[in-house]
Amino acid sequence: MTYAFSELDLDQHGEDATPVIARMQVFVVAPQPAVAQRIRASLGTDEMIDVQVFHSDLTRLVLDDTADWGTCDFLMVHVTAEDSSVMAAIHCLTSRPGVRMHCVAMVNGPVPQTLEARLLSAGVSRVLPLPAIKEPAAETSATPPKPADTAAAPATSRLHLSETAADRLAGMLEAAPAPEYQDSPAAAEPVAPDATPAIPAQAETPRPAPRTRPADEAEVGAGRITTVLRARGGAGASTLAVNLALDILREAKSPRRVALIDLDIQNGSVGVLLDLPDSAPMSALLCNADTPDDSFLDAAMARHSSGIDVLAAPDIFAPLTALTPDMVEALMQALQKRYDHIIVDMPQAMLDWIEPVFERAVQALIVTDTSVPSIKRTRRLIDVLTEEHMTLTVQVVINKERRPMILSDAQKEAARLLGRRLEHWIPDDPARARKALDAGVPMIQSGPKSRPGKAISALSQTLFALTRTEAS
Repeated sequence: MTYAFSELDLDQHGEDATPVIARMQVFVVAPQPAVAQRIRASLGTDEMIDVQVFHSDLTRLVLDDTADWGTCDFLMVHVTAEDSSVMAAIHCLTSRPGVRMHCVAMVNGPVPQTLEARLLSAGVSRVLPLPAIKEPAAETSATPPKPADTAAAPATSRLHLSETAADRLAGMLEAAPAPEYQDSPAAAEPVAPDATPAIPAQAETPRPAPRTRPADEAEVGAGRITTVLRARGGAGASTLAVNLALDILREAKSPRRVALIDLDIQNGSVGVLLDLPDSAPMSALLCNADTPDDSFLDAAMARHSSGIDVLAAPDIFAPLTALTPDMVEALMQALQKRYDHIIVDMPQAMLDWIEPVFERAVQALIVTDTSVPSIKRTRRLIDVLTEEHMTLTVQVVINKERRPMILSDAQKEAARLLGRRLEHWIPDDPARARKALDAGVPMIQSGPKSRPGKAISALSQTLFALTRTEAS
């Protein structure tokens, strides 16, 4: 494995460098004109933003293929209920290969937790409340409203849905059975394909059965390893690793065996974050250069009150060379036989014995921020991991920063340097984080409804839903 890095020149742009987009294309989709205009007004007047407003339902807009989705950078859509067809439309748009679109869902009033979870799972980047707006009664127009500011686009740049996706959405729209809790049979009457249905005042979209998070489909003992790395000291990698491990177990719909491993043998803090002692068995293993096996796991794995098993850092200051590749290989093998999910908090140093971890891992998370030094280090880590482990999924998590509505120039430049979108953000809450640290109670337990708690839970759903999908 190669660990020598060349300095990245932040000011030098090669011929193949992707230029920063001069104007951002924003699509606003809302059936009610008043709501659409309110969302439009919230964007202000910025010469760097082009806004197109569509007075339409998102699902119908996707099926009709009247919008040039291939040029959309930012989609803001008004969502009124847990409509499966809307969720499917969002998923189809955000999951297309090569699409670089951020989607924000605007919801009336306080955001229901179940609706927020479904939207985030469908591919929405952020869910925001929209104050309820009662539009004055107006005469029904014979001509359906046309999308505003919609310019004709070449057919070659359109984002077309596959026939399967289109058929699935069409079936949801045209052939959905009447739910048992509809007020009257008339609500379920079929609509002619060419007719524009009139929306009665105060009508609510029937609420379908809640869609649960994807079931854990990995075989028992499959041992899915996720590594957590830091771009700098204090980035919050250990805190994220601890909270992700707890959230996997908290949200699992079937019994899961989750292990949290602290391989930062000199500066590990997993034990402190969980109010657990450092590991004496780990110290003995390092001192004696033993090969870890099942008996070692029996002695070393500490059961936390949440139900996860934890291998804390040693209770001595061990040299980084105390571990060897063979020892780590044996440890990972034993863990994979015993656990379904293994979260590994990695050391900041790039050592030869971390190689077996990446060889067995399914994904790596790099915890960073958008400062120039952190972005440089993150890019180095991405280059090393993708060069040596081409099948390893690498995700970047921007920690202690709130997701912006629109990326600043510096954030756009950071995304360009990393060669990927900045998709995962964990907002900062210093007071709550300090309280959780001092009490040894992770934020996912002490403040699950806080902004960081919700962001971590949404990240967990995204990461481990993807992992389980790949395993199926």
